[in-house]
Amino acid sequence: MFRSLRSFLSAAAVATALFGSTPGLRAQTGERSRWDQVTLGNQYAGIDVIGWARSRNTGTERRVDEMAQTQLRLLGIAVEMQRIAATAIRNGSSFWGSTGFRRGGFTVRNDSLTNTGTVSYTSSASVFAAWPTLAIYIFGFPITVGATANHTGVMNMQLQNLTNMNASTLNGSMDSYASGWAAASAGIPGLMAGAAANLTLGHQHFGGLLAAYTNYITTANLDYSMTPVQLYLFVFAQFGLLWGEVTLVNTSLGARNLAPFMP
Repeated sequence: MFRSLRSFLSAAAVATALFGSTPGLRAQTGERSRWDQVTLGNQYAGIDVIGWARSRNTGTERRVDEMAQTQLRLLGIAVEMQRIAATAIRNGSSFWGSTGFRRGGFTVRNDSLTNTGTVSYTSSASVFAAWPTLAIYIFGFPITVGATANHTGVMNMQLQNLTNMNASTLNGSMDSYASGWAAASAGIPGLMAGAAANLTLGHQHFGGLLAAYTNYITTANLDYSMTPVQLYLFVFAQFGLLWGEVTLVNTSLGARNLAPFMP
């Protein structure tokens, strides 16, 4: 009963997005797609952040795809850092859907469906199991340094096979990003001063609805945002219960927000 009600509500939401009064909504057949890329650096060293989506209606096939990818370039060689993607295909009366997540060029997770369903997970990995620290004594005075790095992919996507509308849809969101944290301090707990930095690379987010119907392609409700590089740097001091910090850098490079992704 609950599943039937949820399916009905999902179909109602899709129908509202398609036939409602959403500004800029377009109805058409054929194919619509967009490839968006922000590149920082040059051909020898840099980072490429890529977003791609497609809604296609050709003959008996209704297909929708979303993909977000970040790659690093060093000496002209591109190395995939992360890739997260989802696909839903209705061909005649058959349906197939899949989602995938890759980290460092290696597959972390693949999920496939042969009917309507939801794929939801958060996949995180850290270079270190815990925050590692190292204490160095210079003339008997303690200097402590620490660092960590991690990577996260988040999938919350409903792959829908709407038989009553002869449609295939993707509805939900997906994110991926890598981050690192480093700090150095002089002194002991309760009496110290130092500096810390947080770096986030390739943060991407797809959210909303992408659909292909018998006579319609719906793209106006799909949003996309990216932040290739974000840096937060500050200095701090602690004296007993007193804590203070001053921000030195809080900036992002190449950030953009496309709402909708395909107007």
